[in-house]
Amino acid sequence: EEGLSTFDIGLRSTIPDLIVADPDPLHVIVDFTAPTAQLTSDASGVIGGPFDIHMQFDEPVFGFNFDLFGAGRLAVQNGAMSNFEATSLSAYRATITPEASGPVRVNISSDVAVDRAGNGNVAAQPFTITYDNEPPSVTGISGPDGLVNGSFTVTATFSESVSGFSLSGFVVTNGVASNLQAINSSTYSATITPISDGRTSVTISAGAAQDSVGNPNRASIYFLIVTVDQISPTLTLSTTASSPASGPF
Repeated sequence: EEGLSTFDIGLRSTIPDLIVADPDPLHVIVDFTAPTAQLTSDASGVIGGPFDIHMQFDEPVFGFNFDLFGAGRLAVQNGAMSNFEATSLSAYRATITPEASGPVRVNISSDVAVDRAGNGNVAAQPFTITYDNEPPSVTGISGPDGLVNGSFTVTATFSESVSGFSLSGFVVTNGVASNLQAINSSTYSATITPISDGRTSVTISAGAAQDSVGNPNRASIYFLIVTVDQISPTLTLSTTASSPASGPF
């Protein structure tokens, strides 16, 4: 049974059959409980770069060190560990640098550290977080087809929610953008006013917006191209009849 145990140890005298009791009983603490560890981080949700992982044991442990990472006992999937340090005998921290977009998983295997009684730890509940280094892209630019005779509306759609988008993100040739409207967090529209007749094109520049973790968008591979014709038609009247006319013509 775990806890404090007391033992009375008898000492045999050199005198036959005489037992002398030890005046100071032996006290020991019996511990069969394995230490446990919890993995936490101040980072949450979707991240865009390195983050710190905190490894907290429920009691002081020994033998827990960075060498375990190289041996695969302190495991990181889709990432690398650095800056490992002990802040106490039961608390440790390290920096995790993700490698590619997707889940990053940190785990502590069983029996990588022991408590004062020599009990090996139980495996920790893995810590998982999502890393995103994929820039947003423009999935389409829509507007009128063919000819226009004045201002028109253009709509740009991103592959994910973005922020920071402004009128300067519209790259317009032979025209001016105004009246920016956020239809939703990934779709924006503007009014394009042509400067002169001819071709007007609209696209989106690189770095015009960023996603929730700060990845700037790629330049759009899409263009909207229209032909501007703002010249009103004129009417010319003519006849083959001579003047003055003496009848119908």
